[in-house]
Amino acid sequence: MTTVVKTRRKGAENSETRAKLIQSAILILRDEGASAVTARRLAEQVGLGRHIVHYYFGTIDEVFVAIMREEGARAEAALREATRTGDAFDLLWQSARQSASIVLELTMLAVRHPSIAREYRIYTERYRQTMSEILASYAQSRGISLAVSPESAALLLQSVAYTNAVEQDLGLTLGHEQAEKMLIDWLKSVSRPQGQID
Repeated sequence: MTTVVKTRRKGAENSETRAKLIQSAILILRDEGASAVTARRLAEQVGLGRHIVHYYFGTIDEVFVAIMREEGARAEAALREATRTGDAFDLLWQSARQSASIVLELTMLAVRHPSIAREYRIYTERYRQTMSEILASYAQSRGISLAVSPESAALLLQSVAYTNAVEQDLGLTLGHEQAEKMLIDWLKSVSRPQGQID
C-alpha cells in the first residue's frame, strides 16, 4: 500500500500580498516588538483572513526569516548606493543606528529559535561583510591603509551604534556623543595616510 503525503500549498514568493505581509511585519516588529507579530495582527493589517498569512508562511518563524532576508537585501543595497557619494564611516554608523531596533528584536529571537538563528547568522555575516568591503574600498580609493582590519572596524562601528540607538530609546544618553566622536575620529585617524597632515 502506497502512502500519499500531501504537500501544503504555499503562496508565491514574488506575490504582492506576501510583500505586504512582510512590510506590515517589519513595521510591527520595529514599533511594538516581536511578540506583537502574530498571524491575526498581520491579517488585520492587510485586510485579509488569518488563513492567508498561513498560506504564505507556515509559521511566524518563517515571517521573521522573510523579514531578515528583506531587510538584509534592502540595507545592503542602500548602503552600497549611499557610499558612492558619502563618507563611509558616517554612512555605516547611520545605517547601523537606523536598523538597531529591528536587529535587537531579531537577535533575541535568534537566541531562542534555532530556525531563526541560522538565517540570522547568514544575514549578520553578509551585512558585516558588506560593511567591511565598503571600508576597505573607501580606504583603497583614498590611498590609505587601515591600521585595523576592515572587519574589526565594521564590528566596532556596528556594536557602538547599536548600543547607542537602543539606550537612546530607553532615555539613556550618557557618554553617547563622546563615544561616537571618539570611535569615528579614531577610525579616521588610524586610516590617515602616513605623512598626511590635517
